[in-house]
This record gives sequence, C-alpha cells and structure tokens, in this order.
Amino acid sequence: MAIDMMLIDLNDQVMHFKVNIRDSNKSFFCSFVYAHNDHMMRRSLWHSLVVHKNVVRDCPWILLGDFNVALDIKDSTSGSSGISRAMEDFRDCVNLMEMEDLNYKGLFYTWTKSPNGSGGILKKIDRVMGNTHFVASFPSSTVNFLPYRTSDHTPAVLTLPHCAPFQPKPFKFPNFLTYKNDFKQIVASSWNPNITGYRMYKVFKNLKNLKVPIRKMLRNQGNLFSKVISLRNELDRVQIALDRDPFNKDLREEQCRYLLAYNEASLDEERFLKQKAKVNWLREGDKNSAFFHKAVKSRKSRNRINSIQDAQGKWISGNDLPNLFVSHFQAFLGSAHPSTAIRDPSSLFSNKLSPLQSAAMLNPVTDAEVKCVLFQMGDDKAPGSDGFSAKFFKSAWDIVGPDFCMAVKEFFYSGKLLKSFNSTILALIPKVDSPSKVTDFRPIACC
Repeated sequence: MAIDMMLIDLNDQVMHFKVNIRDSNKSFFCSFVYAHNDHMMRRSLWHSLVVHKNVVRDCPWILLGDFNVALDIKDSTSGSSGISRAMEDFRDCVNLMEMEDLNYKGLFYTWTKSPNGSGGILKKIDRVMGNTHFVASFPSSTVNFLPYRTSDHTPAVLTLPHCAPFQPKPFKFPNFLTYKNDFKQIVASSWNPNITGYRMYKVFKNLKNLKVPIRKMLRNQGNLFSKVISLRNELDRVQIALDRDPFNKDLREEQCRYLLAYNEASLDEERFLKQKAKVNWLREGDKNSAFFHKAVKSRKSRNRINSIQDAQGKWISGNDLPNLFVSHFQAFLGSAHPSTAIRDPSSLFSNKLSPLQSAAMLNPVTDAEVKCVLFQMGDDKAPGSDGFSAKFFKSAWDIVGPDFCMAVKEFFYSGKLLKSFNSTILALIPKVDSPSKVTDFRPIACC
C-alpha cells in the first residue's frame, strides 16, 4: 500500500497529518499524540483536538498514541473506585470528537510500571481511535497491541486492508416498508392460502415466496440516504426561489410537494436506521438519523472479526476463519459425556400445580392467545432465521393471521415442528474486551 503523508499542524503534544492512499484514492486525517504527564498541561491538548475536529469535518480521522491517562476504571489494575478529574477531561474530549476505539487484538494494558515489584501497575493509556467516517471508509481496520518486552509501552500496529471480503447478506425485512401504501397489496397478491400440506409448511412456503416481491419493493425505494440528500437540495432551491418571489403560486405548490416528499424520505431513513441500530430507548420521529447512522457504523465495526488465533497460536484470517469457529464449536458442543444419574424426580419439585391448574394447561390454544403473544413483541426485535420481523406480521395480520394461528395451533395438536422454524442463527459474543482466540467467544442462539 503506497501512501503520502503531509504534515498540516503540530504542537508540543500532537502532530496532525493528511494521509493519501494512492492505489485506492482514499485519504484520511491522522493525529499522533504524546500527551503531557501533568493533567493540567493536557487540557491544552484536549482543546486543540476538539478544535481540529472543525478542520476534519466529515472526513475520516484517526487519533493514536500515548494519552497518559486512562479512559475508564477498568483501564487500570490499581483498583481505583472512581473517575478522576483527569479521566473526566479525557472523556469529555473523546465525546466531543465523537471518537471510539478501533477493533483491536493483543494486549489490553499498554503501559507497565515496576513490573517486578509488588506495587506494579498496568494501565491502558495508549489507544488508537477513529471517528465514524473512518470506521465507514476502513471497516476492516484493526490494531494489534504487541508485547512490550523491555519497554514500558506496547507497540501498536494499525492494519488497513484494501477492502473487506464480500459476504452475501441474509434476507431481513425492513420495517419501514409496512408504512407504504402498496405494502398490503403486495403481501395479499403473493400470499396463497391454498397451498397443500401442513399448516406450518403453508406459512413457510408463503413467507419464502414473499421475499422476491419484497426485495423488488425495496429496490423501488431507491437509495434512502441519497434520496434524502437530493430532496433536501431541491427543497433548499425552491425555498430560495420563493424568498425572491414570495407570491409565486407555482413555487408555493412546488415547495409543498418537496416538503412532503422530504419529510417522508427522512422518516423512512430514520425508521430503517433505527431498526439496524437496535436502539430501543429513542422515540421514532425525533430526527435521530445522525445518531442512528453512528450506531449502525459502530455496531458493524465491533461485530467484525478479521483474524483469530487457533489452538496452536497461529493467526487465521480470510475464508479459513468461519471454518475454524465451526470446527471448534462442533467438537466442543457436540462431544459426548457420560450420562448423569438422576435421583427420584418426585423429590426435585416442592411446588406443584393443582389438578385444576393442570387441567387448564391442556385447554386448546386460541387465536386470541396467539395474536396477544405476537403483538406483545417489539417491532424492531431480532427476527427469526427467515428474516421476517414481528412488525411484518402485525402490519399484515388480516392477511397472514389466520394461517399463522392455525400453524401454531397445529403444533400444539400434533407436536410436530417444521425444521425450517426450528433452525436458528448463532451469534458469537466476546467474553473479553479484546478477543484474540476462538475460546474468547461464546455462542448464543435466539430461538
């Protein structure tokens, strides 16, 4: 990778560069930090970095080096029980710059003091952080903190792969489509109630057939983000013209059309991003699109696994990475264990149902119960492996509801569950802050 670096500013604690990558026509700002030991002297650095954000604006920007202060309580082994004033200053600076740690591996603590003594301290005071624009432009970037050996600081190696390998994405229903006028018409025209077979199979087959027209419907919406920008520019143009000619009837009507289209496109963008960001504590319609954008980019960066160590300590990446996880968990979760002898089960349970309660458990499941359970689910909660969210079923309930209820009731009558509905998606949850081995992840499944 051939790069050009141009120094654009420096002072006693930071150097700012503009970096151009020749073979990809990408560029980013890079700031190297060597912060002062005294926290009062560091305040001028924090102010300088926040001011530099105005220079960077919407360009990719990374910040790396020795900040001489921890960002969180867990960043030190000294056992501090609170956030110091110096840490608060650093936190405020990071929040104002809208920076976050890039994906990293290797050592967590980056600085050591008196490693051979009983009062030795380990701290994380060296960091490599990026803004959301850098994460979006270089999604596969990773940092490796190497052993410090004879030094008191760890070397940090930043890797910028040319591009992330393409991975086909499974179908996921975008909830904003339920607000479109032709949504129910498309579902009704594709939903066939006369498919033969088990009720559960009919639901499965209809959902599978629906994916093609829904994908087409989504394509017809165009690029949501580009549409918002385009309509915003048109609205600005019309309003400027109307300001010069305030009694022009045609301009007033044109402004109303663009304003209506712009508000609808903005709401579509926000609903789409809210679902992807999985942020449940903000209300829809509060113009949170910028926040959702950042949340989505941050999630993508955190969820990416670029390389991992196998049992022999060898780093694995590329197409061999999924196979390593599959083989590990197949051996781990699929291993046979000796059967455990179970004592008399009657002594295990002290609380038991009464005969009346037991009889109530055998009552037939009703359509109202099935609908009640479904409608209690959150609209943006994680969908099943078929990709359809609870919002889809709620919005198209008058079309899909009868078959849905019959499929659920059929299971309670027959005890048979279609393999397609019994499958799930495994997600890997890191056990530590900087996972580097397969054993640093635990698999979960939301059935």
